[in-house]
Amino acid sequence: MLSLDCLELGKNAIIKSINVEGDLLERFRFFGVTKDRQVSVLKRSLGGASMVIHLGSSSIIMRREEACCIEVELIQAD
Repeated sequence: MLSLDCLELGKNAIIKSINVEGDLLERFRFFGVTKDRQVSVLKRSLGGASMVIHLGSSSIIMRREEACCIEVELIQAD
C-alpha cells in the first residue's frame, strides 16, 4: 500500500484506509472520499502542495498533507 500523495498521475487505486478524525473525516465523507472507493490523481500543483483527484464522476482538490493520510492500493492493469 501507499499513501495517495505518492500515487502516480493517471494510475487507479482503491482507498483502503483514511487516517483522520473529526471535521476532516466528515469533509472527506461529504466529498465522497470513502474506503473502497476508486481514486486517481489527475494533476498536481507546481510545487506539489495540492492535487486534483478523481472519484467516480467528481474531481476535487486536496492538499498534500491530507492525501498523506489516505492509504490506497494500486489497481494492477490486466
